[in-house]
Amino acid sequence: MIDYFEIILGIIHHINYDQIYEMKINDKLYNEAKTWSNLLNYLITMRQESFVSDIRISTNITAKFIASKRSGLSNPDIQ
Repeated sequence: MIDYFEIILGIIHHINYDQIYEMKINDKLYNEAKTWSNLLNYLITMRQESFVSDIRISTNITAKFIASKRSGLSNPDIQ
């Protein structure tokens, strides 16, 4: 669930799912994300943990999965 923050911000700002990636400090949505500083710090900390990074699916792949689910595909196969 730690990869949905950027996706939610992307949906709010009408960003195409193909253009949603893990947020970096110089991204345009980063300043808005700082509004939720505790959440942002948690996400950054968790994403750096090896036990999380070993099993984590990238934000971009998660965004594509959500896009296919929202378009009505019942069992999307994202590579």
